Amino acid sequence: MRIGLTYDIQDEYGYENFDAQHCDFISASEVSFLKNTLEEMGHSVFLIGNSNQLIQYLHNGNKVPDLVFNMSWGFKGRNREGLMPALLEAFHIPFTGSDAYGCSLCLDKLQTKLTVAYLSIPTPAYIEVCSETDFPTDFPFPFPVVLKPRAEGSSMGVYLAENMKEAKTAVKHLLEEYNEPVLCEKYIKGREIQVPLLADENGVHAVNVLETTMPDGNPVALYDAKLKHTHVVSKKLADIPKEVAHQLKVYTETLFQHLGCRDFGRADFRLTSQNEIFFLEMAPLPSLQPGGSFHTCCKLSDISSGMILEKIVASAMRRQK
Repeated sequence: MRIGLTYDIQDEYGYENFDAQHCDFISASEVSFLKNTLEEMGHSVFLIGNSNQLIQYLHNGNKVPDLVFNMSWGFKGRNREGLMPALLEAFHIPFTGSDAYGCSLCLDKLQTKLTVAYLSIPTPAYIEVCSETDFPTDFPFPFPVVLKPRAEGSSMGVYLAENMKEAKTAVKHLLEEYNEPVLCEKYIKGREIQVPLLADENGVHAVNVLETTMPDGNPVALYDAKLKHTHVVSKKLADIPKEVAHQLKVYTETLFQHLGCRDFGRADFRLTSQNEIFFLEMAPLPSLQPGGSFHTCCKLSDISSGMILEKIVASAMRRQK
């Protein structure tokens, strides 16, 4: 099969070095990993790039691929992850992963929270601040408070404020830096949990439950962009009671299906010392990079790199029948 790869790398947007405030890009090494693995599976693979490069490719009259393996997260705006799927849909090109609506819905953390509330999935209490003028005189939950842009990925802009002064300063910065509302969440002290999903013939199911810790085994206090991208953390299958793991998987599968996502994804949670579950966010196009949460969880569950991509491609192609 002839497969085109779509993706966004930082070089295309003027970022020569890592910037924790704007880091929601795929790495060149992950692009190479995807291309090489797909070729090892017997596919003919070529690189397309971002949405502008896709438009140029089609404008030049090039042959339409049999399938696009989409890992494009876009750049700026709450619909950025949905831009590539929308273009592919418009040109009737089959592609992997969630559609435009699913990607945009997941990127918008407030809309995802409203959905999890409807499904009775626990999530941290929160308020939304849309401008400096509506900054609250007090929060309805105690400090520390987690602050995050409403529609960003890769933990960009995530900040832990210890008091009102820190919160006000951070919110002002986030409003200016990202030009979008800020979610202020109750901080959940506990363990950082990820639940990847992967398709098979019967649908999309949770693979297993992964925990991310500091190298010494201690819980991650806050999984912000700097820690996620520039520091070493440890990942292991979560040592938790079976009933808790089962509930995490049920929450993840239920939400993924309700959001209309497809093929693969990852849900993030916090788990307290009393094993209370709190949903954080859903990633409809998580990184597949070796060493990342998705790939590590699959590897520890005896699912190889080739099997991961094979399942994603097969699931996408089943929609064409």
